[in-house]
Amino acid sequence: MFGLPERPTGNSGNLRIETPVLTVTDGARVNVQHDGTGNAGTLSIDADLIRLDTGGGISATTQSGEGGNIALNIQETLQMRRQSQISATAGGNGNGGNIAIETPILVALENSDISANAGFGRGGRVRIAAQGLFGTAFRETLTPQSGITASSEPGAEFSGIVEIQTPDTEPNAGLVELSANPIDPTALIDRGCASGENQFVITGRGGVPDDPTATLRESPSWTDARDWREVGNDLATSEPVATPEAKQLVEATGWVRRPDGVVELVAVVPVSDWDSRQTCRGRSRSDSSGVSHDENP
Repeated sequence: MFGLPERPTGNSGNLRIETPVLTVTDGARVNVQHDGTGNAGTLSIDADLIRLDTGGGISATTQSGEGGNIALNIQETLQMRRQSQISATAGGNGNGGNIAIETPILVALENSDISANAGFGRGGRVRIAAQGLFGTAFRETLTPQSGITASSEPGAEFSGIVEIQTPDTEPNAGLVELSANPIDPTALIDRGCASGENQFVITGRGGVPDDPTATLRESPSWTDARDWREVGNDLATSEPVATPEAKQLVEATGWVRRPDGVVELVAVVPVSDWDSRQTCRGRSRSDSSGVSHDENP
């Protein structure tokens, strides 16, 4: 009767899962594993949502052979909480495996790790492509914080590769650097006012144009609120307004004195007042021929 070998030597097979939602909790595992010197297999998962919680994990590990491979294709979110793990590790002299994750959102909280570590071999390769990465980051080795690692016990020179692809965004791109010497409004107040109560008042927008991205505001407009029927009757029955004729100005040619003593400039001296008034040239008379003769006073 043949007994089982002390240490398995064959390679593990592959596992593929397709599901809308995969939830692994309370220390449960979805894995491909080798307990001997063989290589771990490949674990592929296609899902809309993967949720790992309370020690739950996805792994492709080997005792002393080469670490396995993990490929996760997620349509919505990968959630990892409370010491959950995704690992492709190798013990002994084996090298760490490879982990490839594609997801719009990756959230790893409360000491949850993604690792491709090795014992005495080289660390593996971790590649993550995500639109948003929250709660985790690359770390040289495992820490009490959530991290992404590809380390090896002999040191950093044996570490693997961690590649994280996120959108190229610059948080400071929309910021404007302010002046180091801002304007003090109190310095603009005239201290020489006699009243002793100085004020600095800003009214309106100060000539600043409206924001083109803001919502248009309704502006006041003139409206004729009268009844159009009454307006029409008024227009029909109204009489045209006479325009006064402009009077023609005549240049003064002499002056007369009124009975009250007021001197008046005149253009033509009235005949009835000829004898009682004086012109600027003295008295004058007319003979029967109509010719005026000046007489000295």
